[in-house]
Amino acid sequence: MGKPGNKNNIIKLLQENRNKQTAEEIADCLGIQRNTASAILNELARDEIVRKEKTRPVMFSYIEKDSVFSDDPFASFIGADKSLKETVEKCKLSAIYLKRDMPILLFGPSGAGKSLLAEYIYKYAKYIHTIPEDAPFVVLNCADYANNKELLSSVLFGYKKGAFTGAHTDTRGLIEEADNGYLFLDEVHRLSPEGQEKLFHYMDKGVVSRVGDNGHNIELNVRLIFATTEGKESMLDTFLRRIPVEVILPPFHERTLEERYQLIIYLIHQETFVMECSFLVSSNVINRLLTFQGKGNIGSLRNIIKLSCTKAYNEAEDKKGTVPLKLRHLSDTQKFMTGIGSVPYVNQDVEISSEKESVQYILTTEQIHVYFPAETIVTAVYEYLEKKISKVRFRKTIYDEINHMIDDVIYREMDPFIQNLYNQAVNNILVYLQDNYGLKYNGVMEMVFVKILYDLNNQSDKPDDSQYEIIVRKLQPVMYRYYKMGLIFTEMIHQTMDYETSPWFVRLFVMLYFYSMAKEDGDYTNAIIVSHGPATASSIASTVNRVFETYIFEAFDMAYDTPKSEIVSRIKKYLKNTNTSKGLLIFVDMGSLLSISKDLKDDIEGDLGIVNNITTEMALEAGERILRHEDLQSIMDNILSHHVTKKSYVPSRQKPKAIVLCCITGLGTAVKMKTLLKECLEGIELEVVEVPFPDLQRNGSQCDVFRKYNVQFVVTTSKLEAEDYTAIHLNELIDKRGEEVIYATVGKYFDKEKVQKFIENIVRSFTIRNLIGQLTILNPDKILDDVEKAVTRLEILEGENYPIDLKKMLYIHICVMVERLILEKGQLSESNPTQSLKCRESFIKNLKESFSVIEAQYNVSINHMEIHMIYSLIKNI
Repeated sequence: MGKPGNKNNIIKLLQENRNKQTAEEIADCLGIQRNTASAILNELARDEIVRKEKTRPVMFSYIEKDSVFSDDPFASFIGADKSLKETVEKCKLSAIYLKRDMPILLFGPSGAGKSLLAEYIYKYAKYIHTIPEDAPFVVLNCADYANNKELLSSVLFGYKKGAFTGAHTDTRGLIEEADNGYLFLDEVHRLSPEGQEKLFHYMDKGVVSRVGDNGHNIELNVRLIFATTEGKESMLDTFLRRIPVEVILPPFHERTLEERYQLIIYLIHQETFVMECSFLVSSNVINRLLTFQGKGNIGSLRNIIKLSCTKAYNEAEDKKGTVPLKLRHLSDTQKFMTGIGSVPYVNQDVEISSEKESVQYILTTEQIHVYFPAETIVTAVYEYLEKKISKVRFRKTIYDEINHMIDDVIYREMDPFIQNLYNQAVNNILVYLQDNYGLKYNGVMEMVFVKILYDLNNQSDKPDDSQYEIIVRKLQPVMYRYYKMGLIFTEMIHQTMDYETSPWFVRLFVMLYFYSMAKEDGDYTNAIIVSHGPATASSIASTVNRVFETYIFEAFDMAYDTPKSEIVSRIKKYLKNTNTSKGLLIFVDMGSLLSISKDLKDDIEGDLGIVNNITTEMALEAGERILRHEDLQSIMDNILSHHVTKKSYVPSRQKPKAIVLCCITGLGTAVKMKTLLKECLEGIELEVVEVPFPDLQRNGSQCDVFRKYNVQFVVTTSKLEAEDYTAIHLNELIDKRGEEVIYATVGKYFDKEKVQKFIENIVRSFTIRNLIGQLTILNPDKILDDVEKAVTRLEILEGENYPIDLKKMLYIHICVMVERLILEKGQLSESNPTQSLKCRESFIKNLKESFSVIEAQYNVSINHMEIHMIYSLIKNI
């Protein structure tokens, strides 16, 4: 970003001189570098402040703003044209609407600026004449009356004389006071449900009645703005449905760096009016405030700035002059998180005065100029690529020039706080490259990058960064390993420090620095690892690269179901930017991938070798041989001869004991039954495991659950044929057979008293009413009565007399089903499993008729999936 002083001077020059001008003419006129002027002009063009005409040479002119734009109140709202652009557009739409019924709800944490935004909406509505110039703006903080809903109603809607004790006269409410203007209800989530409902009538009808005067309606024209620090769950759905516009204000630390800077300057500027003085704000103060992440956001930041300005004013000898604001004046320093935040935005003190609209900058350090031998390096790159100079000479040229550049910056002094911000970010990146790409990291390397990045961000003349992109692209195929590390470095420095200065220059410097500092030339056989599973290939590659301190392997992690065509496509994309003249070795994890050689052979200059069943041991040996510059054939032969299949046998561990629950009646029922069964196990170490009914029915004792657990017995809700394991029906669990099964299985491992207690707990918990009593929102007695009637009706229509066991299962399943449908609002799969089962159409019809009362009473719909479950239950019992 260009220096604000230069930017303002360019804008002023273009405003005063209406003729179109080139970047060179502007630079000469202002006495600045041409590339600086060009960078600023392009930025102003992107922001639509100047017009850029792509002629030869390129011409620039100031875009005249009409009076409507310049007077727009939102023009001074920080972030209106950047991060909050969409938010402001929504606010404007709310204000533009010609009638009152376009209320708006502002979400955001405390102190994010919701109250200020509400005032801007009000100002904008006056500006566009949707409300009169003298329209009122009334504010009510609902939190002040959260514990007294009656008082809130009287304050908001007014009251009639005699409505309550102390009501001596008719009194207007705040909503009446806001007639023809705006009423802003802050902390609206603290408004009681009764209070929200009282607003419904006004939002729907446009009339209100005072407390105690329900027979008389007052017609009003009030526009409403609501604000809350909470989510929607704290308000009635019927209230939210009446609010068509919602916007969210982010916390301070999520605003852009430029907006945070503008907000800080704005808040200090406000204090100049209070103190009646100017402030000379230290760059350290601004850089520290930029990292603020405390609660309260802009509101808390405002208080910190107020107190700090007061401290500085109190210490100043000349209170009518310019008061220095230093780091020591900041309060609550624990709220400024050292090491977290952005790079220093300014390296100069800022003079802020109430008499000046624009901010004045006073330099406190000498301007930095970063030396970069662009011409020498560009020449060396092209000569190397055209084979006019040897690799040894190219490497020596790069080494010499990079070290000249380092010598220019390494002894530059830095503020300790600023240096700490850089050190932490650079350290994390270099450690990551060391762990994953074999980079040999040291303290000197960290200091080099810290000084380079700092100087680039603070140099007086920003170079044209695009010129370095061409060099990077040219070097990418022949220096791919270093290109990859440069790419990772620039991405990570941008994410951790919001660093945006000269990204292509930074990438080029990182590439050349790592290349020149490498122990030996990386002219090796290329090697990649392709493996299925999360981070499998990356883990092996990272280990080998770290061991040899060299970027040897590239990793490709694939999902288990990745098709071969996609694997080939990813490798081909990698090969486009890679020199494969020394060959390519590919390790894969599946023999089926050996066939990709025919898809890749035309994309590789040298030999191609593919080896399957990759292990870390194989990759380590391959890495060692690659660094010894062995040919590809030799590497593969040695790996295959040294790595044969090995085995390690470990006897099985003692499997945990478990009861298996197999329930066809639906997930909700199974979960509740599992919870009840686990609660019965007092002092008995047994696990309760769920298994899908189709799996157990199809695979029997071959299910995985029998390999993982010592299964005592299986509890099922449907008929199940079991030859080699014990299965009992849920109803049998609470009768004599259940007792016999429990003693015959669980009783072998636990004492009689514990087993008897277990049985007693089961009988008590698994009665049908107790089971259905686990429902969370429905009345068990009411729903059970309704379900009994529906099942009886189904028996009559089907001409059946269902056995008691089946009825019990149907009662449990259907009660839980109704609650699940209510909670999920019926949004279940619309698949039609009844077709695959070939259900009788008459059964579907009879069931829908039997359950029509339940569907109407509980506002649910029995869909095809539920019909399938009930049908399966009846046929399998």
